[in-house]
Amino acid sequence: MQAGERKRKVRSDKKKDIKPIVNLELKDSIYRLAYIVKTPVKDVCVDLIENALFGNEKVLLELSKYFRRSIKIKNTIFRGDLKNEKLYSVAFGEKGRVSFRVNQEEYEFISALSYVFDCSVSAVSAVLLYESITDGVFIEKYVETYLNTIDKSEKKELKALLKYIRTETGESYSLVDLLSYLVDEPIRWTFPS
Repeated sequence: MQAGERKRKVRSDKKKDIKPIVNLELKDSIYRLAYIVKTPVKDVCVDLIENALFGNEKVLLELSKYFRRSIKIKNTIFRGDLKNEKLYSVAFGEKGRVSFRVNQEEYEFISALSYVFDCSVSAVSAVLLYESITDGVFIEKYVETYLNTIDKSEKKELKALLKYIRTETGESYSLVDLLSYLVDEPIRWTFPS
């Protein structure tokens, strides 16, 4: 460093960019969820990652069979074995890239998992996105938080429509199913029989 040059400060809340490659169905599902809850895709991705890392302990429990190295998460020690099957990304068929930014703590956790899985940060992120978006309980709660922002009359109408659909078809649909259908088929207002 020469005289007169200053070293730049680093932000304490600096975020890291992650761009996992996922299959198009997963990417479309993430974009659809973002559209339903009227939230930017990057924020939805971060929420999905946070759910997989910190919200739902079952995700890491299910993925622990792929651990190739040992790791301690909270109060649990997961034993890894190099003979375990290698974790592969969920990107098959046509692929697309999703981009989001996570804080330093989340990035370090994902990085530690990438070491444990013996694969890239991007591949771990893709698997975490997939595991989280297929978690029906989380998605239901996530959409419910959006439903809390609409007024009572709109929510009442949605529930009435859902009740009608349940009685007519005899099948059980959740609010997530209804909202997803309304986003996919905005012109036709009846469920296919």
